[in-house]
Amino acid sequence: FFCIILVAIIVATVSDIIITRPTPNHTMTITQCGDDSTNPSAINQQQGNEKTIKTSFLQHKNREATNKKCHEIISDGISNLHVILDFDHTLTAYHDNNGNVCYECHGMLYNGPLCQKTGENDEKKTNCRYNATFHSDISSIWDDMKTGRLPPGQREWWDRFHDSMIRNKVTKQDIKDSVDCSNTILRPGAVEVLDWLRRFNVPTTIVSAGITFIITEFLEKHDLLYDNIKIVANVPIWGKDD
Repeated sequence: FFCIILVAIIVATVSDIIITRPTPNHTMTITQCGDDSTNPSAINQQQGNEKTIKTSFLQHKNREATNKKCHEIISDGISNLHVILDFDHTLTAYHDNNGNVCYECHGMLYNGPLCQKTGENDEKKTNCRYNATFHSDISSIWDDMKTGRLPPGQREWWDRFHDSMIRNKVTKQDIKDSVDCSNTILRPGAVEVLDWLRRFNVPTTIVSAGITFIITEFLEKHDLLYDNIKIVANVPIWGKDD
């Protein structure tokens, strides 16, 4: 097994609108900027519509500028639309159906069968393997972050995590099992949004500090890995032995 992780650093600037990360599972929607945005022919018809974006989890630095940009997007038409989405806690929900926080990409591995011992009656994890060394490595990373020795967002966090994946020979099957065992669910409305983008062949890019193979496995699990979707994230390069 041999693996190199390429780290994708995504830099985003937001000038006129701040979208806060909602704790509740707000529903994703494509109808914020007009009455009939599910109809592609209505995109151009909505120019001049004076509706504003009204949701409880949007904060506007400049509402007028936000509405101007919204109408410009509408007037440009669907043929010029390219959607960029975050993955963790955006396409995926923040809470699962039991009220627990959904695992993010790396959290699926840490809370999956590689790091968690399983009982004989745990049907979802019967084919999974526990790796005590990997568990210890990743636990030390979380502990360093919790104590402040390793501030969130530091590259060292990703380097240590990915180095441990390589040393402990994490395989494709390990990742598949971790995704399958995860509590992570889709945000309400995500299926409908992705299906709408697919039907009208809107280029859609998912950007994430997570791992591409985890994201593709998750989307495939839900039959959502459409041809119009591209993923920009950390890329594992697999050896012949997986």
